[in-house]
Amino acid sequence: MNWTGPAELRGQVQKWWDRGELLAPIVTGDSTFPRRLVLKVPAASEIAAHFEDVRAWIADLRSMSHCRI
Repeated sequence: MNWTGPAELRGQVQKWWDRGELLAPIVTGDSTFPRRLVLKVPAASEIAAHFEDVRAWIADLRSMSHCRI
């Protein structure tokens, strides 16, 4: 199962931070929010076949603060 987890989402945000893309709008005045993250989700067949794993994956994502899915 190759679904995006909290660590991968944090990694995407860390790349923006490292490149200065999160603080640049303060200087330029451009609004870049809300920003979208890449989220690999289970296919319909995976949901049926791995229902408990999908529930655990959802719980992990919901436990992240400052992230709305």
